[in-house]
Amino acid sequence: RNIVNEADISWAVTINGSLFQFVKVVGPMIGGTLTGIFSPNIPIIFNAICFFFSGFLLGQVHIYV
Repeated sequence: RNIVNEADISWAVTINGSLFQFVKVVGPMIGGTLTGIFSPNIPIIFNAICFFFSGFLLGQVHIYV
């Protein structure tokens, strides 16, 4: 509510829900594809790299209250 204007809240909720559903489908699809093509070690390493990268990005976010 602090980021989106009051008039745009329903549109923001719609986009947020759509992206959430999209990620729920695409994430496992990518993981299953990588596991099927490579050995299971490659997707585990990829997941670890993404985990640390997302932690780095979240560490760069400063919350202004």
